[in-house]
Amino acid sequence: QLTIPKRPNVGNLLTYHVQYSSDLVNWTTITSDDPLWLATESDTELVVLSRLNSPPANCMTRVLITTN
Repeated sequence: QLTIPKRPNVGNLLTYHVQYSSDLVNWTTITSDDPLWLATESDTELVVLSRLNSPPANCMTRVLITTN
């Protein structure tokens, strides 16, 4: 499970995206219909949970934060 706290008091000014990669070159953004990950979002945090018992050993994640 990966939990990312959101910056307070910015409303909808920022968008958070969690991405994963096995090679640090090709990144996939986790969406609500991703077969490998379950992502839930609230006003205060973004939580990503692997749908597998254990994610692959070579799986890296990063957070992409953009302004709206």
